[in-house]
Amino acid sequence: MPPSENHRRTPLLLRATTALLVVAVAAVYGSYALRGSPDAAASGEAEASAVPQPTTGIDPLEPETLAEGLPSSGHWRGKPALADLDGDGHLDLVTALRKWDDDDVTESGGLFLWRGDGAGNWEAFGEGIPAGMGYGGARVLDADADGDLDIAFSCHNRAPLLLLGDGAGNFEELSGGIEVDGPCSDVALGDLDGDGIAELAAMAFFPKGGGLSIFARDDGGWRRIERLLTERDFGAQLRLHDLDGDERPEIFATTETGPKVWRANADGFEDLSAGLDAIDIGGSDLAVVPGDPDGDGACDLLIAGMTYEGHAPLRLYRWTGEAWERYALDLPTEEAFFDADFGDLDGDGSTEIVAAGKYGVRVFRRNASGDFESAGRLPDSAGVLHLTTGDVDRNGVDEIVTVGFAGVRVLNVAKSLRGIE
Repeated sequence: MPPSENHRRTPLLLRATTALLVVAVAAVYGSYALRGSPDAAASGEAEASAVPQPTTGIDPLEPETLAEGLPSSGHWRGKPALADLDGDGHLDLVTALRKWDDDDVTESGGLFLWRGDGAGNWEAFGEGIPAGMGYGGARVLDADADGDLDIAFSCHNRAPLLLLGDGAGNFEELSGGIEVDGPCSDVALGDLDGDGIAELAAMAFFPKGGGLSIFARDDGGWRRIERLLTERDFGAQLRLHDLDGDERPEIFATTETGPKVWRANADGFEDLSAGLDAIDIGGSDLAVVPGDPDGDGACDLLIAGMTYEGHAPLRLYRWTGEAWERYALDLPTEEAFFDADFGDLDGDGSTEIVAAGKYGVRVFRRNASGDFESAGRLPDSAGVLHLTTGDVDRNGVDEIVTVGFAGVRVLNVAKSLRGIE
């Protein structure tokens, strides 16, 4: 189909066993963790897309759709990104395809760009993007400080790549020296050391996949400057965020042993993970979302993942200046979540949480006591694996972009959250 159609650390000998256990759990949930095995993913897709939604007091939201021209089929995986790639003042969309519905996984897939017009209409664009790269997370930033946005992509079929943009929808690959030991689950892109040039972080997808590597620009290519996890470590998601207000981002990651945070300094990288919960089953934390949802000016951190006894699938922490402390203990514990994000979904100036889970996409909003409570669930969203938020139509309200087993959707839930008929 053409695009235009619409823990604690376990002993070493047990680590492979715990990783396989997570994949087995993920087969039930249709989770992101299945992406490492095409056969396993194929066996879980029908079940994931058909999971019944519970009817126990969770209100259905009634979204408006802004997705004309986006695909309504295919298996889409990896964190999407919104950015104005062509400089026309409207947000464009970066997504990754695992395969079209009737295709073999090895014969389709890759990075797809969609030009937005700010009114919910989209068309495929982008020249110079290599084909057949598989799926993965994407990040957008001006990596070479030339004023044009570039794309980093953790493509599953090869090492991560960087695509330099010219501001008009044309891209040129600059990936020499980004060498990893296997597929990567995610990438991050940002100026970690304050020198004005972006570094690239790449997280291994499998055990023995190379851990978490940091690459810096070097003579027209890249070189590894740090390995923050060992070659045997792996993880799910990476984000960058300025934790302490020094205008340099820190690295946030979900790893096989739990969430981690690092800050670049003169001696390398400092671990700032004190207070974050370790996990008993390796790889059961999937998404990491730094931000300030309570509006107090301090960095908060949302973690999303699997659910089992003693492991909460949604956890919120706040940074005290020295360590992390957990709050919002009333978030749900009964269903797994694969991805999450923050956004102002109703335009009231406060931040909601949106999370893609076992039974679909849920929205949580702050209540009078400052905690988060359920605001509803998106219909027909049980097959969503990843999402992001952004103000697509520039009206002060964030939309939700979802990708999964039924294509790509852009949804506005503002009226539903406000109670407007």
